[in-house]
Amino acid sequence: MAKTMGRWGVGLIFAPMSGIILTLFITLHYAFFTDFNFILPRNISQMFGIFFVVLGLVFYIASSIQLHGQFTKRKLITNGFYSFSRNPIYSSWILFIIPGSALIIDSVLLLLAPVLLYIMFRFLVVREEEYLEREYGDEYLEYKKRTGRIMPKLF
Repeated sequence: MAKTMGRWGVGLIFAPMSGIILTLFITLHYAFFTDFNFILPRNISQMFGIFFVVLGLVFYIASSIQLHGQFTKRKLITNGFYSFSRNPIYSSWILFIIPGSALIIDSVLLLLAPVLLYIMFRFLVVREEEYLEREYGDEYLEYKKRTGRIMPKLF
């Protein structure tokens, strides 16, 4: 168990593993599944895809700026995008950027990648959560109760 955690958390493991998974899925798509298209016309699915990717990039960049701006202050971030998700940087990839990319390249196969990324995320994020519980105690536990890992808690 790590006594400290850098600003990238488990992202240093998540990012390269994600890259490998995405490369594999995109390669398989272009090798075997290029004729398997979405139900929507290609130009419509691409417009939705661009919208999702841009939205995801906005979330990713804004969350990253917020995290890196606050990291040196050693305070738990619970506002901004972090008020909706405890992990908005990972959320932006899993919920927006990868599905949007699947729509852009018209790959049903690539839509499976977020499922694998989420499973990988669930295993990796435990290390971050254990660290945050030790570092921030009850403040983090309360934040954890009201804020979802990936998506906002509705109830």
